[in-house]
Amino acid sequence: MRGIVCILIPLILSVPLKAQDTNSAPSKAFSDVEEYVSVSDSVMNENSRRQMDEFRVQYDNQQKENEIALLKVKEDHDRIRLLIFVFSLLLLSVLVVMLFILNRSMNAHNKALKQMESIKDRFYSVISHDLKSPAVAQEMALQSLCEDPVIKSNDELSEKCGVLVKTAKAQSELVHDLLLWTRLQTGNMQYVPATFKVVSMFREVSGLLAESLKNKEISLKSDIPDHISIYADRIMASIVMRNLMSNAVKFSRRGGTITVSAYADESGRTGISVADKGVGMSAERLETIFNLDKVESTDGTEGEKGSGIGLEVCKEMVEKCGGIILVESEEGKGSVFTFILPASPEAAKKRK
Repeated sequence: MRGIVCILIPLILSVPLKAQDTNSAPSKAFSDVEEYVSVSDSVMNENSRRQMDEFRVQYDNQQKENEIALLKVKEDHDRIRLLIFVFSLLLLSVLVVMLFILNRSMNAHNKALKQMESIKDRFYSVISHDLKSPAVAQEMALQSLCEDPVIKSNDELSEKCGVLVKTAKAQSELVHDLLLWTRLQTGNMQYVPATFKVVSMFREVSGLLAESLKNKEISLKSDIPDHISIYADRIMASIVMRNLMSNAVKFSRRGGTITVSAYADESGRTGISVADKGVGMSAERLETIFNLDKVESTDGTEGEKGSGIGLEVCKEMVEKCGGIILVESEEGKGSVFTFILPASPEAAKKRK
């Protein structure tokens, strides 16, 4: 604004100069200019103050509006946090109640299971005794009866008595196999591994089967090196060997030969094979021989009966000991059953 005034001053001064030429009154002209400048400055200062006041009011209002907005946002955030806290607390309370109910239910369920387990064990013990003892007693009584001179002197009675003995023996074996299988399925048969010589186990099992071998005039050969050992549950391994050797006797022809052999491989495992030259099996039978859902009991070469589940029991026991069982057979030429077990604890750990 002062720049404009500076521009106007010369113009105004020119007027007094002309007036001086005509009226000679320079003092009045300067006085008018000074008054004009003073009035202009007053007007400009007033406008500036008014504008500054307006700007200050607008700024203060904007600041108040911003503060109000911030307070509202803060209140909203506080409200949301409170809702989240309340919801979390409710959810945690529900979870605690549910866990408490579930824990109490599980405790009651576990207690019921333990009671059922105890009842099952007692039931199994009673059934084992009540089934096994009469079957064994019946077999022994019939064997004793067949040795009676009166029965032996009568060919017809002797033959029928022999059939009864075979039937009683088959029944006893069935009960034995069923009880073994039940113990495996229910976990009542403990697995206690140890390292022992294969040849010592063979001697024990062959002694149990001596009478059966003698009755069918079957030769038993052994090809088991003295140093070969296995690491397994001795009872389970003995049951497997006895079952396989018993089957070999059952399906061998009179006067046949059974060979039991053992070998150690480089992986730390021991293989035990039971080979016979009996009737063998068809390819179809081999596919289902270890399948309990397709149990098929086959009579022996002299009508011996069996349970049909003995091989399934053998398979489960071998697997329980950390091994596998294999079979090779050709109909009319015989069979070879081989079960492979760890030779040492180290080999058993590697297998796992």
